[in-house]
Amino acid sequence: MDSENNNLNDIKILMRQTTYSEEECKEKLLHKSLEECIKDYLGIEKKEEPVKSTNQNIFKTIREFF
Repeated sequence: MDSENNNLNDIKILMRQTTYSEEECKEKLLHKSLEECIKDYLGIEKKEEPVKSTNQNIFKTIREFF
């Protein structure tokens, strides 16, 4: 029952934040989380941090400290 309420709340939130219909929201929430659905609708892509060496991380921490 609690899971069903969460799904209904997620559908209502997604409908308010997007122009998706209730059926589209149900379909999208089957495959993705609420946050991922909204990001997908807005066209926000995940930023990937470049892989840094240990030495680069050490000096970055030193610079941030000062």
